[in-house]
Amino acid sequence: SKSIEVLDETVYKQSTSLKKELSETKEQHQQDVMNLRKQILAELETKFAQLKDAKASKADLGDMLLELGLRLKGTELVPALKEAADGLSGLPQTKGHNGTVMSETATNDDEHLQLIKQTQTLE
Repeated sequence: SKSIEVLDETVYKQSTSLKKELSETKEQHQQDVMNLRKQILAELETKFAQLKDAKASKADLGDMLLELGLRLKGTELVPALKEAADGLSGLPQTKGHNGTVMSETATNDDEHLQLIKQTQTLE
């Protein structure tokens, strides 16, 4: 009977100790998860800010897509634009797939943007 009481008390103490240890471990893991979550959110915020600063404006993208579409189609939005662009750029002219006269393709993005800006001033 005495040994059963001692054994019961030992099991109780070990059980209590394990519950306490489990609770502490749980709290530590919850704290670790919260810290990792804060780090991830901070990193995401930084990356989104970088993307926001680096992205092109909607107007610029729209202008570039319009120009690309017109070039693929081989048509001009404003006929006077063709003459103005040829006069300003000095690029040789070539025939498009539908017979329209086109200047050769601009060689870089700066030339594309310059043509778009010229288009906007003519309109």
